[in-house]
Amino acid sequence: MVAATITDTDPGLLRAPVARVAVPDVPIPYARELEEAVLPGPARIEAALRKVAGA
Repeated sequence: MVAATITDTDPGLLRAPVARVAVPDVPIPYARELEEAVLPGPARIEAALRKVAGA
């Protein structure tokens, strides 16, 4: 929400583009193992941060 507000107001304030880490556009599976595979976890969040930071 904060990033969207900044992007709408003054995108020049951002040093890098905004990256979303969200659930893919699929139904949430019932099985716990499959649900955990779809939901963003620490590894996906870290990968998105590293991609934006250029690391």
